[in-house]
Amino acid sequence: MHGVVINDAPLAKAPEIVPPTFKPHWWYKKNRLDARPVIWSLYNHPKDWSMSTPNRLLHAPSNHEFWVGSGKMYTRLYDAQMQSGSCSCLHQSERGRFQRFQKGRFWRAYQHWNRNHNAVDADHFAAHFISGH
Repeated sequence: MHGVVINDAPLAKAPEIVPPTFKPHWWYKKNRLDARPVIWSLYNHPKDWSMSTPNRLLHAPSNHEFWVGSGKMYTRLYDAQMQSGSCSCLHQSERGRFQRFQKGRFWRAYQHWNRNHNAVDADHFAAHFISGH
């Protein structure tokens, strides 16, 4: 029998995460990027992300890199290379900058991802001190 059975009833699969739609606000600048889809992805698809260098965060499926090395005031899209060449996300925007007030939200999402991505394995750490005496 496949799957877990409780009281003779199989457990249902977890629902698939459906991404929301992001409609622009009236005050958005047309030459700035909307960070909300990036923030959503950091929280909902953390395995799609990795650090490409100590200062750059890479979204593997899109091959878009974000600068995160100098603090929240300097976060932005750093590079956007697609298999077919350069993506227009970077050079059609204002140097990869986010909409007003989104740098802080992106930074908090990155910090949340970074804390979970670099979490300490407590059992591994403890084993160094309590085993083999």
